[in-house]
Amino acid sequence: MDDPVKNLRVEKITAAEAAAWAAGERLRIVMLGDSICNDTSNSLYETLLAERYPGARIEVVTNVRGGTGCQYYKDENRVQEYVLDDRPDLVIIAGISHGYDVDVIRSVVRQIRAGSDCEVLVMTGAISRRDVIEPAFLKSRPAGVALDMIERFPGELAALCREEGVEFFDMRRVWDAYVQESYRPLEHFLRDPIHGNSRGKAVLARILGRYFAPK
Repeated sequence: MDDPVKNLRVEKITAAEAAAWAAGERLRIVMLGDSICNDTSNSLYETLLAERYPGARIEVVTNVRGGTGCQYYKDENRVQEYVLDDRPDLVIIAGISHGYDVDVIRSVVRQIRAGSDCEVLVMTGAISRRDVIEPAFLKSRPAGVALDMIERFPGELAALCREEGVEFFDMRRVWDAYVQESYRPLEHFLRDPIHGNSRGKAVLARILGRYFAPK
């Protein structure tokens, strides 16, 4: 069977970023988000980046809290503590715990931009079964309001990134396509209904490896 990741098309980083890495510059990546972001960080995707950019010095700093999204990080100077104090070259905002609220992500992006000239990448959350995470959110608000927020979130997140001039990667779309093309049940990649097992995290690493590959 063909490799599903190899056959997927993902948008890639800019040529300038790739050139900087290839030139051997240090790259410190701060991962910000929840336990899904933690799984993404623990996928060891940086080992694939090291293969593609052998001269680069890649450091990954994982700053996460379980079940925590940008509605937490935006307040009480937490962007300074969780992001800026680590002097990142790239911040990756990821996970599923932002409450489908693009405004809280916008607040964090703007605070990062105010305190640093680093690059920012915002990703949709992969892995978690929608039939588990969405009903819980639907119960938290009037049904019509919550459902509308869920449906509009991916498009609004992409629009936010265009407006703020940061990168956007719909990792959920690529993850779902991989699972579908693998001809294996979703549970094959999960350790529980929310999180990936070693196979699931390996898929995340390969997806990011493709995303960051030189053009």
